[in-house]
Amino acid sequence: MKPPHLLTDNSLSERDAAWFEELAGTGARGRAALIACQEPDGHWLGELEDDQNLGAELVLLLAFLGRADDPRIPLAANYLLKQQQATDSWGDVGPSVRSYFALKIAGYTADEPQMQRAASAIRALGGAEASDALTRFYLAMLAQIPYSVCPTVPVETVLLPKWLRGIGATPAWERPVRVALGVIRAHEPVTPLPEAMHVGELFVRSPEARHERRGFGPLRRRAVRAAANWIRARYSAAGPGTRFRALTLNAVVLKCLGVPTDDSEMRWVLKQLGALCVVDGDTLRVRPSESPVRDTALSLSAASTGTGNGSARGESAAQWLLEFETRNAGFTDTDSTALALIALARSGYALRETCNGAVCRALDFLLAMQNRDGGWAAFDRGLRADPSCPALTARVLEALSHFGFRAGQPPVDTAVAFVLSHQEVSSSWRTRWGTNPLATTSQVLVGLHAVGFDTFAIPLRRAVRWLKESQNADGSWGDSTPTETAWALLALLAAGEGESAEVRAGAEFLVGTQHADGSWTESAFTGTDFAHGSKLKSELYPMCFPLMALDRYLADRIEPAEAPKVLTRTDLGHQTGGPKVYRHTLAEM
Repeated sequence: MKPPHLLTDNSLSERDAAWFEELAGTGARGRAALIACQEPDGHWLGELEDDQNLGAELVLLLAFLGRADDPRIPLAANYLLKQQQATDSWGDVGPSVRSYFALKIAGYTADEPQMQRAASAIRALGGAEASDALTRFYLAMLAQIPYSVCPTVPVETVLLPKWLRGIGATPAWERPVRVALGVIRAHEPVTPLPEAMHVGELFVRSPEARHERRGFGPLRRRAVRAAANWIRARYSAAGPGTRFRALTLNAVVLKCLGVPTDDSEMRWVLKQLGALCVVDGDTLRVRPSESPVRDTALSLSAASTGTGNGSARGESAAQWLLEFETRNAGFTDTDSTALALIALARSGYALRETCNGAVCRALDFLLAMQNRDGGWAAFDRGLRADPSCPALTARVLEALSHFGFRAGQPPVDTAVAFVLSHQEVSSSWRTRWGTNPLATTSQVLVGLHAVGFDTFAIPLRRAVRWLKESQNADGSWGDSTPTETAWALLALLAAGEGESAEVRAGAEFLVGTQHADGSWTESAFTGTDFAHGSKLKSELYPMCFPLMALDRYLADRIEPAEAPKVLTRTDLGHQTGGPKVYRHTLAEM
């Protein structure tokens, strides 16, 4: 497919014309492959993998519920065996203990060679007694250790206000797990296992035998009821974005409360868990969560050509995002909100009258969530455990830029100052929400460029030098993945490096690694789970980011992009696309 302007531009050499035609064809094939992944109702949902082997937790839960004969257990065990590392462990001591325990439940014995090597590796890491809090709870629930060695998680915190370190002072992503663990710690449930399933060989020192359980006073009974109500009130709000770990603990809580296994509520929770399981041949792996809003927003941005002329696919995706916004009453996510705004703006749907209400509410939400330090956090404002993050702040700046926000306006200037103050000595950006410096640095440069920050400023030049020096010999970046290469290209393009040899080499790498069906794939874990620090791999990342990078590269090299359209908001007392007239929001406090 040849872009129309290539046919009449006599200033291009035949070699350049062929290269640009190849870029356009690569983009068209990639867009077709991405659109083919769209669900009938308009949203995208890619598979998400992590390196924590969550199948082990599924096996432990089934054993706790008295389902040690569940047919999924052997499949999960097969997957765990394939994930065993060269060190004979499964990474850190906690995941290794859980994986070993799951294999024992699946029928593997301690005297098998691979189990002996795994047990030795775990003891070398400090033994089961060095496990994290979650692993200790599973060991206690299955009668391997007493609850006295588990962390104290007072369920009464659910009754306290935020300023008294109640549950509201806990980061949003930790609250479901913490509330559930509070109920579990109060009840201290135990499911005994046959001796053959015990894991005493994992301990360097024999676990204590004492078990002291506190009684239920009036305050504790009230707190347990409040915690159960808190969990149940978020069933519908969580929707498809429910996380696996929270669901497993919810099932344990229901058993603590005496809910029968065949009860409709228990069946609903187990059904949600089952939806996160992926059977592949003789193995079963578990997805940590589903992120349809994020996947849909990224895919809509990548699939949009910028014209926003309303293809049926784009129309259904935009409509799905709007409908989700009206249903989502219980979980606020700064990054997903910003991504949705970017997608609606890039595709042109944000300018439609039907979108105005949702767009204005999203802008108000983002402005109100700005912290006093100028940055944005993941889910909360002003919470020490959820601090401002440069990458998220830059993402919000990119979203705001589509609606007229530019450098020189108070919310933007304070955010830019926050981002610049967090540049690493290496000249990259690296934060807890995005430990991959390529991802974080890319988003920072894109966000700063979007609001009109000088791309020739020294901090950005230093970042450009770091990116160029980090490029691999084959033109890629990072672990030679399409996603990491695309991140680097997006950053360099935002910094005005479209004509550089490094960008050309990176674009050639992406063109050369595209599959015949238009997709890109990768095996490396390029992302990070904000909640648990585990590494993540998204099925859609290598589909979306290379497509975005090549589209922007083609636009940069052939035809400068038009200035983005902005939405003027006269209904809320100020304009974001014109004069600096603001109504007061929390962002200015």
